[in-house]
Amino acid sequence: MSSDPTNPAEQPSGESAAPREANDLVLNLDFVPTWARKPAENPYAGRGDFPSDGPRERGRPGGRDRDRDRMRGPKPGGDRPRGGGPRDRDRGRGRPDRGAPHGRPPPPVRLPVAISFLPERQQLSALVRQLNASQKAFPLSYVAHLLLAKPEFHLIKLEVRGDLQLWQFKPDGAVFLDQDSLKAHAIRLHLGEVFDETVEQTDPPAGNFNCVGRCSLSGEWLGPPNYHGYQERLLDLQRTRFPHLKIDEYRARIEMVRDPAAIEQWKEAARSRRVYRPKGQPDAAPISREEAVQQFVLKNLASMIAQGRRFIMPAALVRELPDSPLRRQLEEAWQRENRNPFSMTLALRPAFKHMRLHLFKAGRGETFVTAVVPKSLDAGHAVENIRAMLQLIHEHPGWNRAQLVEHLKPGVAPESEEANELLAPLRWLIEKGHVIEFFNGTLSAPSEPPAPKAPKAASSPADLPAPEPVQGAAEPAAEAAPVDAPPTAT
Repeated sequence: MSSDPTNPAEQPSGESAAPREANDLVLNLDFVPTWARKPAENPYAGRGDFPSDGPRERGRPGGRDRDRDRMRGPKPGGDRPRGGGPRDRDRGRGRPDRGAPHGRPPPPVRLPVAISFLPERQQLSALVRQLNASQKAFPLSYVAHLLLAKPEFHLIKLEVRGDLQLWQFKPDGAVFLDQDSLKAHAIRLHLGEVFDETVEQTDPPAGNFNCVGRCSLSGEWLGPPNYHGYQERLLDLQRTRFPHLKIDEYRARIEMVRDPAAIEQWKEAARSRRVYRPKGQPDAAPISREEAVQQFVLKNLASMIAQGRRFIMPAALVRELPDSPLRRQLEEAWQRENRNPFSMTLALRPAFKHMRLHLFKAGRGETFVTAVVPKSLDAGHAVENIRAMLQLIHEHPGWNRAQLVEHLKPGVAPESEEANELLAPLRWLIEKGHVIEFFNGTLSAPSEPPAPKAPKAASSPADLPAPEPVQGAAEPAAEAAPVDAPPTAT
């Protein structure tokens, strides 16, 4: 992709989520201090297959179970002596115990993919409008965390750094490691855009059935294991409803019910057969799902696929990806970014400058963003009420509006009309950038930039010691006639 990801005006429309209502584009700029924030929730974890950052389960090494065993004292028969046998000595040398019931899980697969995070174009525009309206200065890191809080607020940039190819489904921007996963995603979400699905009634299945399978996750009936449509129904449910589960994992979620009433209930439900017709052709001959999928793959899928090494995808689509090393690596990258939003702040800096916002540092080097350019004001050239307000803020940096009102006229409510008149000079100072109002309401006046240091005067030739003459050196040449210097450009 040739578009600049840091420029919201150049982000391709196909890589962003569909347009949303105006109310969904509003971000919460009510700043909450770090110590009062709730732990960040993983926005990609919606299906329960990602590891959580919660407390460790009991029974793990170093957990509460081991501490409880220590409090109970030694087991009957005494403690086992250390180093009593060859197996113990082998364990001490770090050799694995083949008889151990629980082996260590294999290390996770690391893909040669660099992952970074970018602001979503529409959400960034809404955020800039709020910054312009508030005229306050917000920490850049806090703004980055706001955009990382929800998948709809940011995009994910993937760049391959090794021998690997990625596949993108162009209609929604989802990225996959292989074509099979992309094909399943396309069929599950976009088959209905090409075919109309209808339900027709047929005769109930005939035969002797002793049990019937039921999905424990959705409660849907799959049919008896000896029924010819059982395997097809199982694969269809796994592809369309639970693509994040591997087929063996989903198969383990199927329960067998031997109740005759349940078998009759499945027979009645099996009378309904789904058939497919091309979109907008109700008189066309009905076809099965397998035939509809085959036609979709042959006629439509090829134009919806892009292969490459660099893609940008909407973060909301991570929930739709199957369980794979890529999805787990995306989730881990978000956790690291949420702790330290390095790539997001790196993308926000040029984007904010492009949208005419100003970045500055204050305090202990914290970077802030504001819509008003801070600039100092010489109080000697200001009118009396402006000069008095500016001098008061210089004398009491960090005060808020309520403290100013209490100082100017004690007893006046900060929300009253009288207080509004007292703070009229302050509003003018904030609008012009002569006073900075921070996210938490504190006020500060920008100071004069330090004057540049005067450069040191160059030493004159008379002050430099003359070099000693060299034995056998050539005599200096006769002085050349002076030449007029070329005119300098003005």
